[in-house]
Amino acid sequence: MDRYTMQREKYRQHASRRSNRYPGQDGGVVILFLVVLLVLVVGYSAVLVNHDPNRVEASELDKTFTPKQLRKDLSFLMMTLEDVHPNLYAHVSREEIEAERARIDASLDVEMTRLEFYRQVAPLVNRFKDGHTRANPPRIERREYTDQGALLFPLDLEFGEDEVRVLHNYTSDSLVAPGTQVLGINGIPIEQIEERLLQFVSGERSNFKRDILTQRYRWQQWLVFGFESPFEVTVLRTTPRGSTPIARTFLGLTKEELIAKREALTDTTVQETNYSFTVLDNRLVPDVGYIDFNSFAGMDEFEVFLDTTFRFLREQEIGDLVIDLRGNGGGNSTLGDMLINYLYDQPFSQASRMDIKVSKQFKHHMANRWLPWYLRWYPPLGGDQFKRIWEAPEGGIVSFSSEPDSVQENLFRFTGQIYVLIDAGTYSSATMFAATMKDYGIATLVGEETGGLASHYGEVYPFHLPETKLSFGCSSKQFMRPSGEDDGLGVVPDITIDPTEFRRRPPDDMGLATALNLIREDRRTR
Repeated sequence: MDRYTMQREKYRQHASRRSNRYPGQDGGVVILFLVVLLVLVVGYSAVLVNHDPNRVEASELDKTFTPKQLRKDLSFLMMTLEDVHPNLYAHVSREEIEAERARIDASLDVEMTRLEFYRQVAPLVNRFKDGHTRANPPRIERREYTDQGALLFPLDLEFGEDEVRVLHNYTSDSLVAPGTQVLGINGIPIEQIEERLLQFVSGERSNFKRDILTQRYRWQQWLVFGFESPFEVTVLRTTPRGSTPIARTFLGLTKEELIAKREALTDTTVQETNYSFTVLDNRLVPDVGYIDFNSFAGMDEFEVFLDTTFRFLREQEIGDLVIDLRGNGGGNSTLGDMLINYLYDQPFSQASRMDIKVSKQFKHHMANRWLPWYLRWYPPLGGDQFKRIWEAPEGGIVSFSSEPDSVQENLFRFTGQIYVLIDAGTYSSATMFAATMKDYGIATLVGEETGGLASHYGEVYPFHLPETKLSFGCSSKQFMRPSGEDDGLGVVPDITIDPTEFRRRPPDDMGLATALNLIREDRRTR
């Protein structure tokens, strides 16, 4: 049972309770009870607003924690992961984790700051090879660092399978152009830097982790290595006479300078919308609809977007549609259900089965997330799924089979050819959507294997450590793809593009060009 079904069940139950009220109730007593309850809820809410137990002030960043406090946090971390995750040791042995935990425990013999403790425990969490089970980088330290005018690394780097290259250079040094191979930074070989930083990135597949590192390198190198301006970068300079390593020194840029230079370089404002639609202006393949789908977020806006977009596609009689999921890290899978309803006229479900690990932590989280406040005192009243979870023994697994939903009427359902672009940055709900497209034969998939697994763990349970207040997430559910297959792979495209050439670029990029070529060939046979 996916989140969309649970949400609809919640409102159905609520509507049913309202319609079943019997006549003759003592209205005055009910009203008085509701007024008192409202006062209590408002007062409690005010307390919560004014007091966040996990809030960390900037003045506390230099605070150190004793070995006893640090070991308490380490124990709490491991207990929570083992209680909540449906299968924590699916990709790594318990013995390997216990050995690493013992090593960390032995190192906690001195006082540490939050950042120092993060450097110890983050690699442990990422050993589980689950992108939804993660140690969140401490944001307040980063914000404080930039607010004080920190000088940031002035290059964007791209971490490929075999080498690291410069993606953008925001300085005037023309010797280090985009595409230049990087050999080292501040005297450390780039292979060692990459190996260490990947320990701080959660994920199941190496292509996804390198994609995330490409996006976050500037901050990861500061969090882990503490690199600060000036930066010495060793690159491989290639000329007709051969290749020679050279070292270049760069002064850092403030956050504001970096944003301004990036906007000037790309001649655009650095702002990415969750989704957008356009008709591609291609001379050889005209009238192709293009949805740039960057994030599964903003449900209300997405509903309006879908109605407007598919009404236009119908009115303009556009027969080919490309949906670009490259770099889409997921979000609310309900948006996938909404979009598929415009693409497919048969029953479907984005997951054939969902498994939930029963624990005190997850019960509390589930009730607070899915139930209205007046049902949280006894969640089994919330419906069958809540009843089954609350009646199951803690530590057990409750499985829900997801039957395909009945087809909803849709006046603007698309009936043409559909192509979906995927890559290493396609993850979580975006991977789930891509798997549905493939398993039901709705679209032709183009690109590279998704960074997220087609059958995966997810639905993050967020928590903080009691002493350091560091933030973590843990998968609480397992989702099986519609076909029911669990081969440990991402969604494999129907048409594969060389990953080194397949990254988000302007509309003439190789991935989109391949899709347009497929459309052109298909139109010849229609």
